[in-house]
Amino acid sequence: MLEKAYLINLKVILAHPDDSNRLLSALTQNGLPFVFIDESGLFTREQLSEKLYDYGFKVIYPKLFYTCNMPAVNNVFRQDPNHLRAGYLGSSALKNALLTGGFQICQEHADWLFLGLDRNDGYPDYCNGLQMIEQGAQMVATNDEPIYSRRETKMIGAGAQTAMLEYASGRKALHIGMPQPIIALCAMKYMGTSADNTILVGDSVSKDILCGNRAGMETVLISSDMSESAELLKEVHPTYLVEDLNGLLR
Repeated sequence: MLEKAYLINLKVILAHPDDSNRLLSALTQNGLPFVFIDESGLFTREQLSEKLYDYGFKVIYPKLFYTCNMPAVNNVFRQDPNHLRAGYLGSSALKNALLTGGFQICQEHADWLFLGLDRNDGYPDYCNGLQMIEQGAQMVATNDEPIYSRRETKMIGAGAQTAMLEYASGRKALHIGMPQPIIALCAMKYMGTSADNTILVGDSVSKDILCGNRAGMETVLISSDMSESAELLKEVHPTYLVEDLNGLLR
């Protein structure tokens, strides 16, 4: 096992609960810190902790999760702490992150429009978002996934919704989600680690591995879960390639 801190895409953990339990036990026994990256932003850390408990994971605390909402809110706050009026299109977890981060929620004349995933948003919501952009709000995209999969059903993702608003407004969003390195860099800061002693574990070459490479850290690709073309590996190279999570234990 690599003696490093671990950033692990939550999707990998959920896809392999038995292997994940063995990995997490080994990390805990060896005193190696780890954090789960949630790139959906649909749930709060408390909700994610409860969900993993229902999956059969024990001793999983909210502080072990780092969601895509967190770097978006923190980066904007640090960038411009004097302009904190925010609109949002996304889940209640995104709203919670904004309020916790010191933002004032508003529906017009906002400084920022945070864009996340919410399966209940509809045409009137997007039109209202477009009006906020026209009034001067800067878009902040928390999640760039074009497709959101649920129970093997593909649905429109937050990235596609952001692209729609970019096209309609003629303006570009500030992109925070993978494969941008911001989420990995902020997660390492959250853990108190650095790129030279942290490794990112994921199943996507175009998101996880590219994000880790851009952040200057080592990466592990779980090949059994990879849905992308192997041709991508000619352009984006993981540090380690393993078939499943058990490969990390060797």
